[in-house]
Amino acid sequence: MNMLPMYDKFLGEISSDFMDVGGVKTAYYFYQGGSNKTILLIHGIGGDFHGMIPLAYHLKNDANLVFVDLPSHGRSQLIKNMKMSDIENWAINLMPGFWR
Repeated sequence: MNMLPMYDKFLGEISSDFMDVGGVKTAYYFYQGGSNKTILLIHGIGGDFHGMIPLAYHLKNDANLVFVDLPSHGRSQLIKNMKMSDIENWAINLMPGFWR
């Protein structure tokens, strides 16, 4: 079964914006799933939020979905000479950024 048309329709229902996470301009995406639960989806190294779409498509009826692009990925701010400590700082500041 070709899922691409369904994924394309789903992508059109996702809103996006930016927020500051530990000093990094971070792209985030939101899907209103009509639930009181929210799931945070974070892609792996080398990708962007699109890598989470197949999983998110199957979760969309069960929860609201929030995706983020890691620093230097997707539409998030590029960090030159990024170190693991930069990712650690970003991750520590991610959750408080959403639930202030």
